[in-house]
Amino acid sequence: MADAVALSDRDREALGRRVREVWVEWAREQPGPGPSWLLSWEELDDGQREVDMLIGEALTEDFSEAAIQASER
Repeated sequence: MADAVALSDRDREALGRRVREVWVEWAREQPGPGPSWLLSWEELDDGQREVDMLIGEALTEDFSEAAIQASER
């Protein structure tokens, strides 16, 4: 895997917010979603926010690596 993508705190938060937004959209489509599934970014505790930011970072790294590999072909 390539070196980790350097993200600012602002970028990490933006990614985390997007992950949460997609999650809540998905959760609303599920039968009987748990109340915590529908919490907005602002309602999450720091630990929950960190998880969403880590997911966003991982996806960014994966797509960056894929783009590098594609450009080397």
